[in-house]
Amino acid sequence: MNTLLVSIDTAPFAGRIREWLPDLVRTGLRRVTLFHGIDEERGRIGEELECLRPELDRLAVALSSQAVETDIALKRGDAIEWMLALATSRRADLLVVEAPADAASPGRLIELLRESSCPVLVFPAHAPYNPSGEGASAAVLPEPLHQ
Repeated sequence: MNTLLVSIDTAPFAGRIREWLPDLVRTGLRRVTLFHGIDEERGRIGEELECLRPELDRLAVALSSQAVETDIALKRGDAIEWMLALATSRRADLLVVEAPADAASPGRLIELLRESSCPVLVFPAHAPYNPSGEGASAAVLPEPLHQ
């Protein structure tokens, strides 16, 4: 696995990805695109980016410090369409997303899983990270879902 596309929708998820960084780098990672889709219908674009941009920058610096080529893609419009287009254009080996916090509406995630030409790794929403593996809250890097 050389190239990842990581969809970052929330600052906490960016922090969780940063915690998993050593595990991701050990896979031979060479390039990462950090993606955030801007939903103009929500009407809080400035506020949304103000909260998220520092986390994206910290994650990009952490990846770059590990010799991983990193870029940030902020795109307006349909996030699924953008992720699929970016995954194709960047020749992503893996797409990384966070499961929707609202389990009652998995439609967009299912659409992504059906349409993606590469494996999709879905992190559980709000999953804790415990590198020691101790206790019930331990989380390990999940295996990609193959279609």
